[in-house]
Amino acid sequence: MIEVGVLTNASYAERMGETNGGSWPEAGQQLLAELTGGRDRYALIAADRFPADRLVDRLSSDLDLSVRRLGLALADIHDVPTASDAEDACAHATILTDLDLLLWPALGVPVLSFLRTLARRRPVIAVWPGEIAQKRARYSAPGRPDHHDQRLSDVVVLHPRTTRFPDEVPYEIERIAR
Repeated sequence: MIEVGVLTNASYAERMGETNGGSWPEAGQQLLAELTGGRDRYALIAADRFPADRLVDRLSSDLDLSVRRLGLALADIHDVPTASDAEDACAHATILTDLDLLLWPALGVPVLSFLRTLARRRPVIAVWPGEIAQKRARYSAPGRPDHHDQRLSDVVVLHPRTTRFPDEVPYEIERIAR
């Protein structure tokens, strides 16, 4: 018995990008379109396995997105920053990093709700400073005042991954529904 299979020709870039929804930067543009059309959907970068810096750099440079480091932006405020101060510090940036400050309980800023509010006005991609697993965003350890453990809903999670070629998508994407 002889089995016959059909091989299709595809470029290397097409094969590499199949599992990630296309090639780069088109996949990034599709992500931005999804976040723009999602009204209050935002993206979190899960930086617990791979550092997020390289992904933030790729998003910023390849898609021309602005980055705002909230810790640095709020460092000059002499009083305890408010949610309004945090919103002003975000300016019109699409990518937000250094969210640790917002997780401190003295601020009283519910971080995920804060991100959802920002996402109603523009696409938002934030680097989560803790762990994202099993559809939950966690930060710090149980029993500590800054401990955070909340179920995610209607969020796009980007898991950074290493790439060898510039047309490879620099993340794996996970969509968490309501």
